[in-house]
Amino acid sequence: MEYRFQHVLRGILVGGFFVLLFISSINVYSQKQNKFDFKSSTPEEFIEFLKNSTSSYYAYTIYKDYGPPENWVKEEHISRLIELIDSEEPCLHVDTVSSSTIPHKLSTVGNEAMFLIIGFKENRYPSRSSSIFVSSSEKEGILKWWHDRQNQQPHEIDSGNNP
Repeated sequence: MEYRFQHVLRGILVGGFFVLLFISSINVYSQKQNKFDFKSSTPEEFIEFLKNSTSSYYAYTIYKDYGPPENWVKEEHISRLIELIDSEEPCLHVDTVSSSTIPHKLSTVGNEAMFLIIGFKENRYPSRSSSIFVSSSEKEGILKWWHDRQNQQPHEIDSGNNP
């Protein structure tokens, strides 16, 4: 019985070591790869960056100090992002440092376009800890919101990004 307990304990410790090693490798990658220049680039360019960074990682971590400036996603970007939300092309997920998720597969361009649009609507990108939490059911709401916004008269749109 004691031997079996030691065997199980050893397995848990070894497994835990590999999990920690995996998590730290993601963090090291994020710190090395956090080179996207939000200040001089557009959301469309960020999606291209996410598409071209899929070699062997699943997430791109945004650090508060190096992330996008306030109101980075602008109304002028939304129509192009709307065009992308049906795209199934693979790209990285976006996580913040506070995210506790570890994605096990790539995201899609459509998912990340929706995440950017949600950020515009909520006046903050990223507006959630991870883009992995964007659901396909949100697409319908985004499309309706954009349709309604396009049909409003210019004086009906408030100065903020919210509907």
